[in-house]
Amino acid sequence: IDQQFKTTSTTHMLVVSGFNITLITLLVMNLAGFVHRKIAIISSIFATILFVVLAGANPPAVRAGIMAFIVLIGQLLGKQVETVYTLLLTAAVMLLIDPQLFNSLSFQLSFTATLGVTTLPSYIKKFIDSSIKLSKRNLQTIKNKYFESLKIRLSENQFLVSSANYLKEELSSTLGAQLA
Repeated sequence: IDQQFKTTSTTHMLVVSGFNITLITLLVMNLAGFVHRKIAIISSIFATILFVVLAGANPPAVRAGIMAFIVLIGQLLGKQVETVYTLLLTAAVMLLIDPQLFNSLSFQLSFTATLGVTTLPSYIKKFIDSSIKLSKRNLQTIKNKYFESLKIRLSENQFLVSSANYLKEELSSTLGAQLA
């Protein structure tokens, strides 16, 4: 089976990662929802640690486990945690325990992917929002220029109409004078 996953380039589906840890944590939190919140959080911490150990404690699983642990401790203490700081603290803890992890491709990819997944969406949203604002501003500018052009044309037409009326009156009076 392992070879089939390698052949189809789907081995990443077997690797324990943040998604798996999140599922375990949420599952235990929801199952323990019938008990006191602190008991549910503590149960989730133990389930996360057990899952990471049983899954082989590879760098992505350990990273996800430590991050889940920090988030759950934050919840236990009633504190909001920042994802980027949690990620940096997790990297520091892992590197203090095993400095050789710094050379591990699995460690590097796990952290860079998590950093990208957690930070890029906000930058993409800001880019899209600024693009929409820019588009709205451009649309407003185009609309203003169109209406300004329309006003100029209307005033030109008004001038032409006034001029035509003046010329018509002049021609009428000149023609009338010549005929009389």
